[in-house]
Amino acid sequence: MHEILAPLYFIVDHDSISQDANFGTPELRELCSRLWVAADAWALFDHVMRGLSKCYEWREPPKDPLSPLASHVHLAVPHTTEIKLYVAPIVEVCNQIQSELLRVTDPLLWKNMQATGLEPQIYGMYVFISNACTPD
Repeated sequence: MHEILAPLYFIVDHDSISQDANFGTPELRELCSRLWVAADAWALFDHVMRGLSKCYEWREPPKDPLSPLASHVHLAVPHTTEIKLYVAPIVEVCNQIQSELLRVTDPLLWKNMQATGLEPQIYGMYVFISNACTPD
């Protein structure tokens, strides 16, 4: 989640006012004081994460009970079942962006990114976040 907090911190710090500034009202200097950069960035981060937390939570969905038997009883199943590993929603979306959308939209860029091994989460989360933060 550092990729979300870092830009917020950077912007709040950039817009902050030092204590010895000679411009603006005392209220403005207090509100935008450099002393509060970390707290202000954290407050913004907390607000943003309220909408994005589901993308970062690493909780496997609850397993469906196979039968009304006790949870410690396991029945042998004659056929092989495929085990699907849990993948966080943000990783699924980022993988779809690179493997499907980018591949069709810009095959040359996709090929270069595949060759360098650039993970889609490095850039894809910004696409996901910007779409998730857009008001309906």
